[in-house]
Amino acid sequence: RIALSACDGKLTYKELDRLANITANSLIEKGLGKGEKVLILLERTSKFFISLFGILKAGGAFIPSCPDYPKERIDSIIEDSDADFVITDGELLGVYDRTVDVSKLLSGNNEENPNVDVQPDDLAYLIYTSGSTGKPKGVMLRHIGIANYLAYSDSNIQVKEVVDNCHAYGSVTTISFDMSLKETMLSLCNGLTLVFASEEQTVNPMSLAEFFKENNVDAFNSTPSRLLQYMELDEFAEAMANCKVILSGGEKYPDKLLRVLREKTNAIIINTYGPTEITVSSNAKNLTNADEISIGRPLRNYTEYIVDSDNNLLPIGVVGELLIQGCGVALGYNKLPEQTAKAFIEFNGERTYRSGDYAKWTTNGDVIILGRTDNQVKLRGLRIELGEIEHVIINTLKLVKNGCVVYNHQRKEITLYYEAVNELTAAEFRKAIGNALPKYMIPVVYHHLDELKRNPNGKIDRLYYSKIVE
Repeated sequence: RIALSACDGKLTYKELDRLANITANSLIEKGLGKGEKVLILLERTSKFFISLFGILKAGGAFIPSCPDYPKERIDSIIEDSDADFVITDGELLGVYDRTVDVSKLLSGNNEENPNVDVQPDDLAYLIYTSGSTGKPKGVMLRHIGIANYLAYSDSNIQVKEVVDNCHAYGSVTTISFDMSLKETMLSLCNGLTLVFASEEQTVNPMSLAEFFKENNVDAFNSTPSRLLQYMELDEFAEAMANCKVILSGGEKYPDKLLRVLREKTNAIIINTYGPTEITVSSNAKNLTNADEISIGRPLRNYTEYIVDSDNNLLPIGVVGELLIQGCGVALGYNKLPEQTAKAFIEFNGERTYRSGDYAKWTTNGDVIILGRTDNQVKLRGLRIELGEIEHVIINTLKLVKNGCVVYNHQRKEITLYYEAVNELTAAEFRKAIGNALPKYMIPVVYHHLDELKRNPNGKIDRLYYSKIVE
């Protein structure tokens, strides 16, 4: 069976397994030990998955990253993670420390399955998310968490519906974003064909639609904002009309998207939810015939609570913070014990993740998410700490004296209000910030002010600027 269809060709499951074994044995020969970490810095080709499964087969943990990220950010991830190797190719070889040519890994001849004892609680991968301290923070996820998420069962409705109804799953999500595992690992660990769009195709819905039609894609996942934008194109809507299951997550699910999907497809429509810290998703809801949009109930082996500021349980309809328990809860943040202790607590005798999301129970036992409790936002499904952007602009690059970064939820764009001796153009800002932050974190709008508005306590009045952009 075809496991993978990518821009560089197709691989059967047998071929993918053979190449992953060669990669794994080559890594072991190079000294990779159990539990050690490997950064993957490759384009969206079959080599990415050969490397990923090779790392896991060798007993290592993979760290997915994007080659177009700024060098400073990738260097920071390599340093923070203590990655033993960086698998890459082409021009990036030699740019970073500890690089290994993926082609040389594949030049080995040992095709046997490595004899490595991997346990459920062992580290499987690290995902680096935006951090409020100005540096990305590594979330440490376990094998038991991803295995539980991918398991075919009645309570894992997102997996069950895809496996029962589909054979080819289209993938467009950025590989450094944990939601991509909802597409890639779900397919490859459940016997489907993964139709892996190239970088160019992910941003060109016309080309993407053609690629999906060629590969008979009948399952798709995307952030709501991207999906709604693409569905406005007739060619893409035609491709989606062939889908039997359409999943979405990472952002608030808009009523308009649900209406559009109901009108233009006959697909099973599923809304999913889950912070990176709980392994991809903890909730899912079949919205196909639903009267209300929610994130549904906890998935397999998850338990959830909604509590007030003193961690007292709240009744149906009362808003509080969502707490999540289960085998998908992360080990914590790499090298950040204080942040780990703050986010991962003991509740009712079990390790629990404080989601930072306001939520409430519905009368039928579903959960509705109402927003963030902190200075974190989601943009096209990617989690952004606004404080990290401010830290880079003010402290790292020293572009401005003071600044306030806010997010316009309606326009889906980031705005910077700043104090500086001289006003900078938007182009000057973007050029400078682009060397330190990924594209999706760079502000779109810039306002130069003589002085930022402050609260009576002397702090910048963020609420004031947030209201302005809305």
